[in-house]
Amino acid sequence: MLGLMNQTQIGSELTIFLVVDAMEIKLKQ
Repeated sequence: MLGLMNQTQIGSELTIFLVVDAMEIKLKQ
């Protein structure tokens, strides 16, 4: 159960990172 929660936390952090990265790319254009 702890491993599953850890994977979910890592996945959500990765998603946030990708969204922020995409927003920065849009702002630079």
